[in-house]
Amino acid sequence: MVLDTASDPSSGFSTTDIYNVGVYGLQHGLALNSNALYLVITPPGIASDNPLEGAYHTYGTVNFHGTQPFNIGWIGTDGTLDQATTYISHEVVEAMTDPRGDAWQVDPRNTVSWNEVADNEAQNYTYRLNGYRVQSYWSPADGAFKVDDGNSQNFYVNNGQLTVNGDQFGYGYNDTIVVDVNAAGGVYLTLNGQVVTFDPGKITSIVVNTGAGSNSVSVNNEAAGVALTINDGGSDSVRIGSYYGGVQGILDPFRSATRRITPTW
Repeated sequence: MVLDTASDPSSGFSTTDIYNVGVYGLQHGLALNSNALYLVITPPGIASDNPLEGAYHTYGTVNFHGTQPFNIGWIGTDGTLDQATTYISHEVVEAMTDPRGDAWQVDPRNTVSWNEVADNEAQNYTYRLNGYRVQSYWSPADGAFKVDDGNSQNFYVNNGQLTVNGDQFGYGYNDTIVVDVNAAGGVYLTLNGQVVTFDPGKITSIVVNTGAGSNSVSVNNEAAGVALTINDGGSDSVRIGSYYGGVQGILDPFRSATRRITPTW
C-alpha cells in the first residue's frame, strides 16, 4: 500500500487521473503484477467526473521493463468501512471475471459500460464476512446471486427468508442444525458446524428442511420477529431453548429434553 497525502483530489477527476495515481504507486514501491488490481481509494465525498459512479475498475498498460497490462480501479467512500468494503468486493469480483470488458458479462452485454456480474440486482444483496460487509455477484453455475463464505454447504436467502437444507453431504446424512442469535441480535445458524450469521433485520423467517436420516435441531434462541419452521424428513429430534434458559428469555420446561416432531412443526 502507498499513501499519497500530499493533496486530496478534487471532485470531477478522470480515469486518467486514477491511472496516474496508480503509476505513482508503482514508482514509489508497489510491485508490478499484470494479474493484480490496483485500487485508488479517495477520501469521503470525492466524486469522479461521472456523478453516477461510486467505484469502477478499468485497465491500461505501463512501460516498466517493457509494455505490460495494468489493472486499475477507484473506490469512493462515505466515511464508513461498510461502503468501502462493499465497493471493493464489487470491483474485485468484476476485475477477476471481466478485467478488460471482453470476458464474462450478463445479458445484455455492453462493451461501453460493461454489464458485469456484480451490477444491477446483485447490488441489492450483501453479507458480512468476518465482520466486513461484501456484495453478492451473479453465479451462472448456481443460478443465483452469491457470496462465497468458505462453506461447502449452501444457505439460501430469498426476500428475507433463510432456507436451510439438510442432506447436502449425501442422502440420509445425520445433520446437526443449531439456531441461535449473534451478539448484534441477528440470526446465527450452524449446519454441521458451518456457520452463517446475519445483521439484525436481514432475516425475517427461517425454514429448516432436515432431509432424511436421524437429524438433530437445537433452537437455542431466536432473533426477535423471526419466524421459524422446521420440516421433518426423517427421524429427527428438536430441543427448544438452551440448557440455561428458554427462547427469547421465556422459560421452557422442555429446554433440556429431546422432542420428536411431526412432518411440519
